[in-house]
Amino acid sequence: MIPFPRLLHPRFTLAARSAQAVLRELGNPEPPINIEPYLKKMKWRLKYEELHGPDGYMIKLVKGGKVRYTIYLATDSDPDSPYDVETIQKRQFFTAVHELGHILLHGNFLLNSHESMNAIPEELAGILEVEAHWFASKLLMPNYVFRQPSDLIPEILAKKCGVNITPAIKRLSKLDNNIRESLTTSFRLDKYEKLPTWIDDPHSIYCASLKWDSIHQALNASKRRRYICPKCGLFHGDHNIWGPYCIECEEPVRLVKFPQERYYFFT
Repeated sequence: MIPFPRLLHPRFTLAARSAQAVLRELGNPEPPINIEPYLKKMKWRLKYEELHGPDGYMIKLVKGGKVRYTIYLATDSDPDSPYDVETIQKRQFFTAVHELGHILLHGNFLLNSHESMNAIPEELAGILEVEAHWFASKLLMPNYVFRQPSDLIPEILAKKCGVNITPAIKRLSKLDNNIRESLTTSFRLDKYEKLPTWIDDPHSIYCASLKWDSIHQALNASKRRRYICPKCGLFHGDHNIWGPYCIECEEPVRLVKFPQERYYFFT
């Protein structure tokens, strides 16, 4: 076993690149991402057993000069757990990819991602856990799945990628600003399931609060000022090369402000 590395900070770039390499091997599939074809190609195994404690771990076996890895996932969930079956299954799904991260990032010096973690300094163990988590996050929610403003909403991202809400929230909190801004630069209200009811007002345009509030949350997550065309409903970013006019119908656009409960579009 190679000595443990001296790490002061998580290697986020390495974890992200490792996730991208796996995705390329899989052909950059649509979510939810299934890692079993990759494990099969590498001749690594995924097993479900009672583990009496951990959610999962990986084991490294060296025999005849060959290295084989096995990922174990727990089937003995807490009977008093408040989580439903779907939530537990999604947690297993994330745990499997987390353990794959340990294999690819730490397989040189970890024989068992459960027992070895208990034998190394707590600070280093924490760094390795963060790296494996970031690997799983980038693999299960890769950059290329962010295609529309609603993907910036944790609940929608979680459903799309087959993960629980907590990993989705963490992924969005670290999302590249360029991706976030590209999704909210310009888009149309009429692409969404529930449209606002417009009410004419000499000073503003008002629409009732939407239960399906992805537009509200997506724009609040962005630091840019937003504008809307009152004629066609097209949103614009503050770097619109056409100036204060709609790029489609050339009507003057209006500044958008988003209070907590309702949308107000001010001139």
